[in-house]
Amino acid sequence: MIDTHNEQFSSVSENDETVETKVDQETVEEAIQDYRDQNMQYVQDVILPHIEDDTGTESTSEEEDGIEETEEVHEDSEVEGEASDEDEGQRLKEMEEKNAADIAAFRKLPFIDLYTKHAELVEQRDQMKSIKGMVDQMKSGSFPGGNDLQIPVMNALDNSGNLDQSAKEFLDQYDELMAESERIIKCAETVLMEYNKEQINSSTFLANSLCESIDEKIDTMKESDHENKAFIIKRMSKIRDAYADRTNYEYLFNKLRYYYNIQSTYKEFSKMGGSAVIKYLDKTFGGVFKDPKMKKFLTEVTEMVTPVYSLYDVTFFAFWLAKIYEKEYTSGNFTYPKTLIMNVYDAITGVYDLPGGKEALVEAIKTMMTLLMTFALLKKKTDKSKKEVEHMVNEFWNDLVTVYENAVQTIIGREEEVSTEEESPVEVTESVAN
Repeated sequence: MIDTHNEQFSSVSENDETVETKVDQETVEEAIQDYRDQNMQYVQDVILPHIEDDTGTESTSEEEDGIEETEEVHEDSEVEGEASDEDEGQRLKEMEEKNAADIAAFRKLPFIDLYTKHAELVEQRDQMKSIKGMVDQMKSGSFPGGNDLQIPVMNALDNSGNLDQSAKEFLDQYDELMAESERIIKCAETVLMEYNKEQINSSTFLANSLCESIDEKIDTMKESDHENKAFIIKRMSKIRDAYADRTNYEYLFNKLRYYYNIQSTYKEFSKMGGSAVIKYLDKTFGGVFKDPKMKKFLTEVTEMVTPVYSLYDVTFFAFWLAKIYEKEYTSGNFTYPKTLIMNVYDAITGVYDLPGGKEALVEAIKTMMTLLMTFALLKKKTDKSKKEVEHMVNEFWNDLVTVYENAVQTIIGREEEVSTEEESPVEVTESVAN
């Protein structure tokens, strides 16, 4: 589990699926401009726009100047051949230098930024392939996608029914663009392959990489003249703090002190109904964790808290986290419910290695669920004042959180003992060897 904003990661792999893209003039122009600006600045210098003429043929300099082939021309050709070999050697040398420079630049990136950049490059390449296929179809006179795509396809044609200049330019530059795209993707993959697979499939490693990335962004922002610099730095610092200690649930536990807010959220949850709640969860978290309808999360947490709590209760738990995420997105505190959810997904994939392991994570979720469902269903008795109810709630909260903290300390203590026992034979062996 990772985040780019931080989002979910598994092992690094190339996306083989073709990105579906509706092709119109604006899409083609944006694709060309993106590649020029981001990865292929040299295209502007070495590729001149070439537009096919109406006959589909190209005139040569010999035809234009009326030059006849002579022995001198053959002699020149031999010289040109030698020059071509030299040019090719120079081209390869420049390519090697460019590769070395890009690889060096990629090595300076935190892993999370490198991973994200690689994913962006692959997506751009696949979009290029998709656009090329569609433009080829238009060039041949066919219209991809049926009648529903007739209008956007027609927008890529000029008044004579031929491909407009942007589309022609795209086709003319396609091979060069794809070659550069593949080159820079391979450079990124070269650096990605330098990381140990077991190392990157670790909650600790990914959390540290996220913090490194955020630290660099904060440093950059400090040097900027952005009008909202102070607010942005404060927000990024909160996000960094949450990633730096993903087992610190103090923020969420404090939210569970206010039973009246929980009751209000529960009323909204009950009123919405199951279908609407799932749609809301999907809208809020679907794109972040790549888990449609939060199915994996809901299933895993339900197993953690069974038989005390049901899938219905767990769905409310997810809904409560989503409401905090949505409300606190601007402040940066959205990261606290997010990191808890990340921990669950990491436990599912088996990469969770934070202090206390999965056992401590289960204790945290069980405690939160107990507080959440108790306060959601709390009924105020007529013989108790609001102040008395709040006192009872605080006592219950304090007792339960204390039990939780003690349990986690016990779990971590056992973990440390096991670690010490595993290290001791090595120390004895070394002592004997000496």
